[in-house]
Amino acid sequence: MDYQEYLSHVWAIYEEELKSRDDADYEVDQAQMQKLVESYGFFARIAEKYGGTVEPFKIEPKMVNGGVTAYFTVFHLFGKELQEFCNIVGNMSALSIDSMADGDICISFNVPGVFKRKTE
Repeated sequence: MDYQEYLSHVWAIYEEELKSRDDADYEVDQAQMQKLVESYGFFARIAEKYGGTVEPFKIEPKMVNGGVTAYFTVFHLFGKELQEFCNIVGNMSALSIDSMADGDICISFNVPGVFKRKTE
């Protein structure tokens, strides 16, 4: 099995797992949701101040994690904004900073455990 076949196989398993889940079986983890909301608020403020955009929330409880994606032409932080960004990074389970074809910067990240399986 080559690398591409392996990735396709893993993706198929992941998709089957998601299909087997029901959003109604999950509830909000308040502490983690607060981290996601604060992260979104930070990026929304920075986008408004410096001319970027933030994608709307995509809430799917069965996905468990929550994510934020933002686009900027220039992403320059200092002082309190830089400190706040560093605190937000500490709440992330994944972070991607990419250069887009149009020259913009895409920052995308996940906050883990925003939803948890309901206990009986």
